[in-house]
Amino acid sequence: MKKIKIYFLPLVALIIALPNALKAQMLDDLKANVNNYKKQVVTEKLYVHLNKTFFLTGEILWFKVYNVEASSHVPLNLSKIAYVELLDNNNVPLLQTKVELKDGQGDGSIFLPASVTNGSYKFRAYTAWMKNFGPETFFEKPLTIVNIAQQPEKLQTTPTDFDVQFMPEGGNLVEGLNNKVAVKVTGSNGKGILYAGAIVDQNNDTVARFSPYKMGIGAFNFTPATGKTYKAIVKTNGKTVNNALPKINTSGYVFHAEDKGAAWDITVNSKNTGTNERLYLLVHNSAAVQFATEIVMAENASHYAIDKSKLADGVNQITLFNAQRQPVCERLVFKRPVQMLKINAKTDASAYEKRQKVSVDINASDEALKPQAATMSMSVYKVDSLQNIDNAGINSYLWLAADVKGFIESPEYYFDNNNHETNTALDNLLLAQGWRAFNWADATSSKKMAFQFLPEYAGEMLYGTVKDRKSGTAVPNALAYLTVPGAKARLFAARSDAQGRFFVNSGLVYGANEAVLQTNYAIDSTSYKIDLASPFFDKYTNNKLSAFNITPSQKQLLADYSLSMQVLNNYQATAMRQFNSPQTDSISFYGQPAKTFVLDQFTRFTTTEEVLREFVSYIFLVKKDKKLSVKMFNQQGVLNDEPLIMVDGVPLFDNNKIFELDPLKIKRVDVQPERVFNGPAIFEGVLSFVTYKGDMNGFELNPKAILIDYEGLQLQRQFYSPVYDTADQKGSRLPDFRNALYWNPKVITQADGKTNFEYYTSDMPGKYVGVLQGISNNGRSGSAYLYFEVK
Repeated sequence: MKKIKIYFLPLVALIIALPNALKAQMLDDLKANVNNYKKQVVTEKLYVHLNKTFFLTGEILWFKVYNVEASSHVPLNLSKIAYVELLDNNNVPLLQTKVELKDGQGDGSIFLPASVTNGSYKFRAYTAWMKNFGPETFFEKPLTIVNIAQQPEKLQTTPTDFDVQFMPEGGNLVEGLNNKVAVKVTGSNGKGILYAGAIVDQNNDTVARFSPYKMGIGAFNFTPATGKTYKAIVKTNGKTVNNALPKINTSGYVFHAEDKGAAWDITVNSKNTGTNERLYLLVHNSAAVQFATEIVMAENASHYAIDKSKLADGVNQITLFNAQRQPVCERLVFKRPVQMLKINAKTDASAYEKRQKVSVDINASDEALKPQAATMSMSVYKVDSLQNIDNAGINSYLWLAADVKGFIESPEYYFDNNNHETNTALDNLLLAQGWRAFNWADATSSKKMAFQFLPEYAGEMLYGTVKDRKSGTAVPNALAYLTVPGAKARLFAARSDAQGRFFVNSGLVYGANEAVLQTNYAIDSTSYKIDLASPFFDKYTNNKLSAFNITPSQKQLLADYSLSMQVLNNYQATAMRQFNSPQTDSISFYGQPAKTFVLDQFTRFTTTEEVLREFVSYIFLVKKDKKLSVKMFNQQGVLNDEPLIMVDGVPLFDNNKIFELDPLKIKRVDVQPERVFNGPAIFEGVLSFVTYKGDMNGFELNPKAILIDYEGLQLQRQFYSPVYDTADQKGSRLPDFRNALYWNPKVITQADGKTNFEYYTSDMPGKYVGVLQGISNNGRSGSAYLYFEVK
């Protein structure tokens, strides 16, 4: 009988190894899912350079928009439109506009009308794609506007009002576990203030004290005891308030990260979460997971060191997951960026006379002084007690402010020096400021993402709804047509979904227009109601603005600024209203027509029907029971259905409307005897009437059509910068009271990193600053400042 040998050891080894393999697989899956999510979610950052931050009504605000990929900061050619708004302290939009983006950059201007009142305002900018991730991701910057016709008054704020926030490191307070807690106290203007605070228990015994380290932000260590309750007492500006602490949990995790120079030392403590639990640590930024590891909790505690070489430059997010792949702690850490754009800017003198030429040389290089091709923007303006130097540059915004929540006071401070003080203040800031909202349920799954707003990579996306006018219910599967009338037929078609929603890509339309919105009223079984949504976002941050106040010593200076503005508007009004004509596609949606009939080249008839019968080829008309039927034909034969008939791009849908057209107002007739596709719409040829002005020239719309005001992309205004090359120009008696001497949104250095330009001083003596912001083609960002005096 043959003996059978049974081997147990491999089976035992397999049983032992299987859980470890499964756990390793869980870490790999978690990392892969997060990376897959980040690949789907291309993240944009906008930075906007304003030519200054103090304005009078009647002046022009100039700006340059930089759109970059969030992690690499390489200019991103994804969105073609940036939305710009001016908001008051209650987030009410006062002015709104849209600018075109090309290769991740765009520029524009806003005239500040007399209807704007005194106050502090928020300038914000975003793309349609950024709306998917909330207003916290938008660019925001405070500025001041003074209406000289109004008595300058302080904003209605209470100086003693202040806000207190506590943020436990990692996000949790747990009984019996020591944790670091950041505290941030800000005034009504959102800026940090001085204070003294303490944590007391129910017996009023003090267990911790705290005070600000920098800009209203500090930190303290605190161990909540089991069974005790606590409150925070904060004293500032002669006022004392009691504040509640974040919730204290009976179980959970506490996370601490300490900077050890070359590494971050990570400590995780837990209570009532199980023994020998396996946790997963992910270090990531907006682009990808930088590092992932498994942590085993031995006796409810564990340590791990993360080498800084494994971190990405800028803000890194450390997230701790439990065995169920749920995030339980989160922490932000910062790695100072190495890649920088060094901009060396200098004028040819330190002092100038009035109306004298200023020559500026620019040299752009990387951190190793290698020349860099870069695009920059430059503003030159007078500085004084009203208009200060704006030190918040592109570098501190892209690397820091854009990646954390809320308003950051003086972000440039954290970049000026790399020492213990700034590093401690920066770490406190990251603890107190918090992290961006992140949907971990989506990020840790393998499902495909769905977004409400699409990236506008080919032009503006317009969203709307089709509803039954009587019942108000959604109308599915309805074709909606949007027309921007003009010599070039701009017709956009879209089909509504099950909820009656539709969207159209209107491309790049410039300036103020009237648009026609309608469905095919000839076949609609009922009267539809079409609504078009505003392209501007209606959600806002809670960032507060500083109170606005003019001191008695500034009143004469304000009068000088007012005189400057009035002189400029009175004497140079025409020069300040020069706009560049945009380059637009001259081909209509139906392509080049097979034949164009310019009616002035023919004998004029008194009816449009006669014009069509006598001159226009590729068509034949049949009139039956007082209804006109139009058919088109080409070399292949007669097309199946009637063509689309338009007047300046507006569909008629009723052939009898042709009888109402005055042929003397028609400039030309385009004929396209081929099948034409426009989104979901299919047309058996196109017959297009174009009037002399492209405005339908009094043609009456169908009552079911809706005429709306449609503001396209703004036209680019030319910055007024006079030249004083000759003696006659310099001796002109026309006053030149400009305090904003120069604005150039397209300062470009080539491969050698060099460029130069010139401008002229005005009749306004004083100290001036030139501010350069820019970014290289490979994502290096930087700022430069130059100073001179006009005597």
